[in-house]
Amino acid sequence: MLTNSNQLTARSFRHLEEKTDEQFALPTSTVDYLNLVIDGVDLKEYKKNMKDDPNEDEDVSNSLENNFRAYNQYLKDTEATLNVMLIYSFLKAVAKVVRKETSSGAELKVEETPLVAMKKQVKGYDKAHIYKADSTIKLCSLKKLEVLFLETSSHFGSEARVKSSFDHHKCLFRCLLILKTTADEFYLASTEAFSKLKVLFVHASDKTVCLWSLRFVEEDTAYELWLEGSLDLKIRFGDKIEQLPKALNFYWMMKCYLQQAVEAISELKSEHKETLKRYRFSSLIVENLFSFTNPSILKLNEREDKAGMGKFGPFYQK
Repeated sequence: MLTNSNQLTARSFRHLEEKTDEQFALPTSTVDYLNLVIDGVDLKEYKKNMKDDPNEDEDVSNSLENNFRAYNQYLKDTEATLNVMLIYSFLKAVAKVVRKETSSGAELKVEETPLVAMKKQVKGYDKAHIYKADSTIKLCSLKKLEVLFLETSSHFGSEARVKSSFDHHKCLFRCLLILKTTADEFYLASTEAFSKLKVLFVHASDKTVCLWSLRFVEEDTAYELWLEGSLDLKIRFGDKIEQLPKALNFYWMMKCYLQQAVEAISELKSEHKETLKRYRFSSLIVENLFSFTNPSILKLNEREDKAGMGKFGPFYQK
């Protein structure tokens, strides 16, 4: 948990003990198709089975196709190779499913780009301190709010722990920027509703992809960080029986958390509109999120701040 104190209180320990992992089951219809693909005895049959169901979503097929290509690709080339082969197509599928199932207009932007939240929150930022994500999912029908982003620390198999730790800490401040921007946008919503929103970030480092979340905790006036799940990347064809189900469950879980974030933002929007209506002709000052949520946000510079970052974690994997 991120708090203003260096000590975890007894209440915080209880909170950690009470944390339970949510379970998100894949749809039965999808499982049948995936079993057909995974059970292919060789690369030729694997690829053929991917195209046997004309009703299967194109982005899901593309994700499986990229996994097929990854078996024959040298992934230790560049960061971009890892993203293209094993991450982008899955994120695109996640955004597409959420866009279909909600009215959020969820859209993946696949390019390194400055966070809109940073432009809004950090005055006088410059290129040396700007936070860029490798890709972002924004909700085009909900004020174009960013709700999930990707950070990839170097190429597949890189053991640059200092770089990975630095990137992880940058992600925390990006999440705070996004939470603050959302609070400012729907400032008349309740803190109870705001505490339901989890901003998500995907961090790919070494041979693992992790899904992290950060949310505001109303009762402790703190920000809570969780490792929601992780996926170890195995790129040998012989590992497909184990690897593909884990990958698809991981990204399905991500889709479900993203959908929960959409629901939380929709609730914030609804509460904000209702409060505006209630006080339309009143000068009554009500408590609002604009002043209540005011996290400290640092502008980290890799050249100046990376040294020693490896000592600050993250120290555990799921």
